[in-house]
This record gives sequence, structure tokens and C-alpha cells, in this order.
Amino acid sequence: MRSEELLVTSFFQAHPDDAARILEMTPPREVAGLLGNIAPDAAAAVVQRMASLSTASCLVTMLPEQAAAAAAILAELPMDSTVRLLRRMDPAVQEALLGLLPEAMARPARLLLQYPENTAGGLMDPKAHAVPEDIPAEKVHFLIRQDPENIFYYMYVVDRDHKLTGVIDLRQLMRADPSAPVGSIMDSDVTMLPAGMDLVTLLRHPGWRDFDALPVVDEKGVFLGMIRQRLIRQMSQSAEKGGHLMESWEVLLALGELYWIGVGEFLELLMQPWQPAPARGASAQGESA
Repeated sequence: MRSEELLVTSFFQAHPDDAARILEMTPPREVAGLLGNIAPDAAAAVVQRMASLSTASCLVTMLPEQAAAAAAILAELPMDSTVRLLRRMDPAVQEALLGLLPEAMARPARLLLQYPENTAGGLMDPKAHAVPEDIPAEKVHFLIRQDPENIFYYMYVVDRDHKLTGVIDLRQLMRADPSAPVGSIMDSDVTMLPAGMDLVTLLRHPGWRDFDALPVVDEKGVFLGMIRQRLIRQMSQSAEKGGHLMESWEVLLALGELYWIGVGEFLELLMQPWQPAPARGASAQGESA
């Protein structure tokens, strides 16, 4: 990696918010060239903080020459960020990038894209686990150990047609007879969210008073994912703070002014069009061609 790339990567990792503001003011083609030549995780740390339309435009500009680099950046982002960016692209571009993502990310992303953005189906976590009702509790213990990162306090239970039939919390599961089928110890009285539920109804749903998460199902009752109460709280708080947007923006401008005074020379370097490193023995003209 060249010294310029190391410098930009270090800056991105240390000051992602500042870098995001700079890139938002830079032509998409120049940003695309920059993002395609640094480590995907460093690029992802910054694009996650950029305005979605700006980021989507930059990633689209990377196609088709740097399609793999664009997909690598998306793969480093949280699922909700990846889907939010894909929503702002044409269907053909969406499909091109989805085809380059790892299947473990492409499959749930496609599921989320089926539903409008501000609906239960568009906001859910599609990686939430569900287990068949006819397997023994000890088998569920094994599944939990295989993928602990995607396990929540609740475990949802489905039939062999993947329709949601119950829920069990992990405390119940640990106390259950290891040989008992999950269906025999689950709670079959489940509060469900239809995937098409709109945002206003979702935020006001009475189920949030009693549960830390609620499952999302399609029109046939098939389990699709879940929404955590934490997300609902964050969205409600964001809505409440909407009236203070101008005040917050003024603070950002003030901080941005101080930042420009402090590191102006480095910003000039960052704002310059990206030039690939010349190959050994190649002339500058030959490399630019």
C-alpha cells in the first residue's frame, strides 16, 4: 500500500465523521476512485456516515470497473445500512451488487428489499433465528452454540412450512428436558407484526409495552424476522429530536470550521483526484491511459 493510501486509510479510521463531510462535498467520480483504492473496512467506516444519496451515487459510479470493490464495501456495512443504500439504486444496479455479495448477506438483503422502507418488513432483522417445533431442546442448544451472535433473548418456533407457531425464551429452554420437543415447551400465544405494517402503527403497537422484541410474518404467517424494542426506541427518540435539527446542524458547522482550520493541508491532499500508483517502468502518460 502506498504512503498516500496509508495516510488516507488512517485518517478515515480515526476521523470517519470528518472524512464523511469532506467526501459529501467531492464529485462522486473522485470519491469512487478513492474508495476503490483503500481497504473496504476503512471505506465502510466513512460511507456509513455519509448521506445515503451521496454514498449510493459514489458506489454506482464505481460500476462496472470497480464493482467488486463497491460490493466489498457494502459487505463491511451493517445489514440495515447496506439495504438502505441498495434502495437508492436502480433495480439492475441492485441486482448486480447483490450478485457480488456473500450469500449470507445477499439473501437477507433481498428479503428486506421486498418491503417498503418504512414498514415492519423493511425494518426487521432477517437473521433472527427460528427453530422447528418438532426438534428436541438439546438440538436447539447445539444451534445456539453454532451461531451465538444472532441469538436474542427469544427463540421463535415454526412448523415445517416455516409458519410461526410459538416462542420460547432462553431461560425456559435451559430448564427444559433436553429430549422434549420445542413445541411442547413453547408459548403459542405470540404477538406478531405483519410485514406490511406501516411505521406509525409499528411505533404505536401495544406489544412494545410487554416484549423486548416482536416477530415479523408475511401474509401467510411465515416467519421473516424480528424487530427489537431498542430500534423502536431509537426511532421514537429521533422523531422527538426532529425539532432541534437546525440547532444540531449549526453545531456541526461550527465544528467543521474548526476542523478546516486545523488540518487544511491534509484536506487539500484528500480532495485531489485519486491517481493510481504508476507501474514500475511505466511512464506517467502510459499509466494514465
